[in-house]
Amino acid sequence: MHGPGSSACEDIDSIDPLARMMSLFSYRKNEIQNALRSAVPHVLDRQNDDGGFVWIKGGDKFEYGHPLLASGKGVSAMFPTWFRTLSLAYLGKALPDSVAGQFDWNFCSTPGYQFAIQSN
Repeated sequence: MHGPGSSACEDIDSIDPLARMMSLFSYRKNEIQNALRSAVPHVLDRQNDDGGFVWIKGGDKFEYGHPLLASGKGVSAMFPTWFRTLSLAYLGKALPDSVAGQFDWNFCSTPGYQFAIQSN
């Protein structure tokens, strides 16, 4: 993560490779686990009361390519909610003992759907 003002993109771009590589290599595994553990509260802190996530906490309004992917300052939006939820899924798989690991995240090979939560 790039600090308190990091975007949903910067966060997932940091979390994804660390989570993937941690399962493949033992090199600096403890440091990677510590970094990923610090990412869980960081990502959750970007969630609003409505359940959605913001692009940058305390950041300006957001638009990604189209007005339907826009939001005001501090307002939840589809794009950052997708990236931050995917970040939590990666964290949950890498850290099964964390709060994000309490969910049964399932990654699918379907284009556009990186994971699914199985309901009982």
